Amino acid sequence: MFDLEIIKENIENYSTNKICEIVVSCRYLSLDKEISILCMKELSRRRIKNIDNSNFEDIIEQKLKEMPVLDFKIPDLVEILSTIKNISK
Repeated sequence: MFDLEIIKENIENYSTNKICEIVVSCRYLSLDKEISILCMKELSRRRIKNIDNSNFEDIIEQKLKEMPVLDFKIPDLVEILSTIKNISK
């Protein structure tokens, strides 16, 4: 789903909103934590350097709350998510 190397190469060019969406996607689908950590570091770096003072923590939490609850009891969904998770490793 996400390629860590591509994200590393381009993260400085991504908007804050796009980085927040990557974090939300990773958390929501339980994908690669390293990508989420990389994104959070970039958001923090932007805040520290006064590049962007967005309240990214609240943005991420709000977007996560808006996501539908995943029901892993549905067999097809479990299989799809497992496949996606294994591909991302």
